[in-house]
Amino acid sequence: MRPRLGRITHPSDFSDILKQGERSSRQGIVLISRPNSGFARLGFAVGRAAGNAVQRNRFRRVIREFLRHQSLPNIDMVIMVRAPISKSGNAELRDAMRALLQKRGWIE
Repeated sequence: MRPRLGRITHPSDFSDILKQGERSSRQGIVLISRPNSGFARLGFAVGRAAGNAVQRNRFRRVIREFLRHQSLPNIDMVIMVRAPISKSGNAELRDAMRALLQKRGWIE
């Protein structure tokens, strides 16, 4: 079992990543990342447009669990949702995230 991912919690870290990071998107999910010298960290920006609180929290749990099983480089990632996710199943969310990571060359 891999350790938990670090979390991005400070607003200044979020704004730095949003300004300086590289963007990729797929199926309404936007991945913004930049290199980090220590370890992989993850932050979420999931607005109300993505669904109610239950749906937004489900998205966070599914993506966090998927990423926990991946061997990621030392990066800071912010994941944003641009479309409603209420009709997306867990497998669809994982597939979209897998496609984003493959696009970046972080997983096979």
